[in-house]
Amino acid sequence: MTGYVRPCKARLSESAWDTYRAAYCGVCRALGRRYGPAYRFLLSYDLVFYALLIAREPFEERFGRCAVRPSKRRIASPNPALDAAADATVLLACGQLRDHAADSGFWGRAASHIGLSAMKTAYRKAAGRLPQAARAMDEQLIRLAELERERTPSLDRPADTFSTMLAALADDRVDSGPRRRVCRETLRHLGRWIYLIDAADDFSGDVERGLYNPLAARYGGESADIRDQVRRTIGHSRVAAMAAFELDDTQTYTGIVGNILTYGLCAAESRVFNLGGRRLPPDKDDDDGPLRSAGCSPDGVDGRDQEGVPGLGGEVPSR
Repeated sequence: MTGYVRPCKARLSESAWDTYRAAYCGVCRALGRRYGPAYRFLLSYDLVFYALLIAREPFEERFGRCAVRPSKRRIASPNPALDAAADATVLLACGQLRDHAADSGFWGRAASHIGLSAMKTAYRKAAGRLPQAARAMDEQLIRLAELERERTPSLDRPADTFSTMLAALADDRVDSGPRRRVCRETLRHLGRWIYLIDAADDFSGDVERGLYNPLAARYGGESADIRDQVRRTIGHSRVAAMAAFELDDTQTYTGIVGNILTYGLCAAESRVFNLGGRRLPPDKDDDDGPLRSAGCSPDGVDGRDQEGVPGLGGEVPSR
């Protein structure tokens, strides 16, 4: 996954932040337990969000250590939502490799096929545990490959492929009824947001390498007006995801999930459009500096104009 979907630490209480970190460690442990130690390297913030979204009850937490972070810390005990997040991590990682193999050069395809071959057994396990999500991923990856070959200028059609894949993750592990519909709609709008923010972040690199990018296919070049229009479009998906989530008042982790969907996503937008992308040191990602400095509005879709920022992703300013 992409790593954009993370909380804004400065706007969480200390106990909520500890719970988030415990869930993060819990998903990591679930990956190791269900697929082997090597699969813990696939851990991403995005699937921790998924675990928090679908959790039916609070995670039991205990204190423990790991090789990566030897200091004693809180870890969420095994839980169906954490196991589902581990399964989804493997499923989506294989999906990314398949997509990468479809639109890369010789060496990129070769590396992707090697990765897929190594993950064949893990993929079968994950697909067996999340059959509806696996079926949706197979269908949508075929559709996405066709759209990329056509180099479609539509934003909706390719974005909908990823949003459909993400929405299907609710079908296997969320009980039918209103809660499943809420989770599906939240994940659907979030999937669209992820696809478009990633396209904005990769805009310059994709254009330079001649790779398909829906924003480049739609707008051709870059300008302040285009950046503003893209940011408004992305902001609408963020607001829609939060609106869908707010329809259900039975969520277990309303505060943390709400923080991610408002301040966390907004900070990611600001990093992409103002500070040059998501690849900042972890200690810089944990506060709300991008919110304060870049004009992102968590309650709406308007940010300040982006001036003097080359490419949609921008450039990290000198310090």
